[in-house]
Amino acid sequence: MPKPTRDQQFQKSFAEFFDTLTENFYPDLKEYTLESKTLTKNRFDHVYTLTFPRNIVSYYVDVFTIDEDGTVTPAGPVRQPQDLPTIRTFKTQFRDYFKKYNLKIGNKTQSYTDIDDYWYTNSSGEKITSSMIANGYCPNDLHTFDINFKIDVIYHKSHIPFPVSISTKQQFEKKCQQLESENAELVANINTINTMYQEKSELYDVLRRRMRIDRRNMEEKYRSMEERMQKKFRELYSQCDTKDDCPVCYEVIDSVKLKVPGCCHTICTDCAEKCSKCPICRDTY
Repeated sequence: MPKPTRDQQFQKSFAEFFDTLTENFYPDLKEYTLESKTLTKNRFDHVYTLTFPRNIVSYYVDVFTIDEDGTVTPAGPVRQPQDLPTIRTFKTQFRDYFKKYNLKIGNKTQSYTDIDDYWYTNSSGEKITSSMIANGYCPNDLHTFDINFKIDVIYHKSHIPFPVSISTKQQFEKKCQQLESENAELVANINTINTMYQEKSELYDVLRRRMRIDRRNMEEKYRSMEERMQKKFRELYSQCDTKDDCPVCYEVIDSVKLKVPGCCHTICTDCAEKCSKCPICRDTY
């Protein structure tokens, strides 16, 4: 089934508006005509003439009749007046219905449906324009004239400035398009997150290798420094007349077996290997 044209969509949309209007406000308004004046349907601006006829066909008679009062009714359609809205009221109702579908970009309305002008006509071909009415011209039989409106429908790209009823198939197609768009966005987000994860993972590996190298270098530097300090302590200790007793075995500490940990409480190397804490201050070796 081919997709309906924008003209067909607007004709249907206006018919739904007309049904709402007659149901809520004008139960005796029965007929209208909506004629497109735009020959090139791919234009962004479409113009329509809306006509509310004053008199419509009420019923048909099959034979020529004469009533008791002498009224002659020929065979054919019998016309009766229908209840028409006022110009101002109808324009207000029309705009209230369609304005919510306008497209505004910045301070400019780019796409909309609106009534541009109005005029009156009768079966004799007489036309009374809105400017004539504005200048004070108002014939006594104006209430017998048909009412006409010029409607502008302005499109912007794919925007439709009126409510559109879509089929179940179109609803599914639209939903599929929406889901495909959301899925593409999710995939893009996942790819972005994966890229960020890869970059951070590579950076983490570099930092971890660097920290491992730095730690190894610091440990080697600390061991070398500790060995030099212990050697210096032993040299100074060997020159002392008074020797310390080991706080664990209570033996006099020989200079070659002197151990001076960070807390500076001396201990012999044999006992230091068996202890994890200083026996005096309990500081961890």
